This record gives sequence, structure tokens and C-alpha cells, in this order.
Amino acid sequence: MADSMVALSRMGANPTARLDAAGYLAHIRSEGRSLAGAARSALGRPVPTCPGWSVDDLVAQIGRVHRRATLMVHERRMTEVFLNMVPAPPPSGLGRVDWLEEAIRWLADALAEAGPGSPVWNWTAGPQVAAFWFRWMAHETAVYRWDVEGALRQPTPVASELALDGIDEFVGPLLSEGARTLPATGPGGVLRLHCTDTNADWCINAGPGPAAADATVSATASDLMMFLWNRLAPGDLSVEGNPAIATRWQARLRG
Repeated sequence: MADSMVALSRMGANPTARLDAAGYLAHIRSEGRSLAGAARSALGRPVPTCPGWSVDDLVAQIGRVHRRATLMVHERRMTEVFLNMVPAPPPSGLGRVDWLEEAIRWLADALAEAGPGSPVWNWTAGPQVAAFWFRWMAHETAVYRWDVEGALRQPTPVASELALDGIDEFVGPLLSEGARTLPATGPGGVLRLHCTDTNADWCINAGPGPAAADATVSATASDLMMFLWNRLAPGDLSVEGNPAIATRWQARLRG
């Protein structure tokens, strides 16, 4: 089967991490506090962005994800730790939120103790060091906080610096390779992501080089990050051009 190529470019965006270790830790702690506070007010409510899940369910998942990362960082693991290797959460209720807060605190403390250069496994082809977990867990904590606040129908935006970094982190592996093959059944067309609150754009093209955008998704950095994490659909944002291309690219990028 023939391959198509995906060529990506960014304008006004940063190819590397936008924050230092202290910045990521600050976001993990602040987003974690907001997450726990929202969870205390929303226990038992459904999470609109996680169909079939309640806030209690999500708190259990988040707590295990953070404990998994803590175990990897604290023990400098060079092989994957799976969620089933992490203790189960306590029963539903406010005690589960306390358990979540403890998990976030332990993670931040483990990262601070390890520092970004310590050897720790991750699933990418990049450096196998703790810096990955500083960045990834800051993004995860922010997205989960947004989910839980959504159960209260009042999610606050992710800080622009962290949201921009989240977009870069998501598309960075593609951009750093310059071009990589996708199946010929890829979505096709050129997708442009345009930040309305910063000077940053990303163009994704299933072709050999630059071309005019067939669809442009315009939104704040926070909303574009949520688009890439499948929390917002193209219909929730401003789309110029062919909206079907935005929908297909969203599915392909998350796939």
C-alpha cells in the first residue's frame, strides 16, 4: 500500500518545552488544588467529557495515574509501571478526594526530589528522563481538572503558557521528525490550528509540503488543547473551510 506523507509546520510556536521544571511543578500543584476542590463539590455527578464516568470514577483514575507516575519517578524505573500495579483507591466519597490530594502531593515531591535529568522510563523515542513526567503530568492534571470542573458546568481555561506547551507537546513528535508516513487512508487535507490569544499557529498537511489550509480551527490556546485531547469538537470552536477535515484530523491525531 502506498504511503502519504504528513508535513507539519509551526509559526510563532516553540519546538521545545516552554516551561522549566519549577514551572511544571507549580502547575501540577495549582491545578491539583483546583482539581481536588472541584471534586469535593461534584462527587457523584456525571463528567460530560468522559461519558459513563462520574466524578468519583475519575478521581479514582486520576489518583492511580498520579501514583503510577510517582512510583516510576521515585524508584527511577526504566520499565513501564502499569495501573494494575498501583493500589486500588478507597471507597467513593470525600476520603477518595483526600487520597487524590495525597497522590498529587507525592508526585510533586517525587519530581522535585528527582529533578528533570534523572533516568526514568517513558513511552516516547525521546530521552528517558524525568523531564518527560514533569511536562506530561502538568498537562494531564490540567486536563483532568478541566473535566471535573465541567461536571459543575464551569471549567476555567488552562493557563495560556501551559496550554501552548500542551499543544506543542502533542504535535511536537510529528514536527520534530519533519515528516513521517501515515497510511494512505489518512484524512487528507491541510488543517491549521490558530491561537486567538497568542501568536501561534500549527499547520498539518498530509502531503509532501506546505499548502493552503483546507480548514482552520481558531480558538484560545486552552480550547485548542482541549480539541486535541478530544474534550471539544470542531463544532464547539470556530472553523473556517471544510469542517469535515477538522473532524477527521482530530480523530486521526488522537488515534
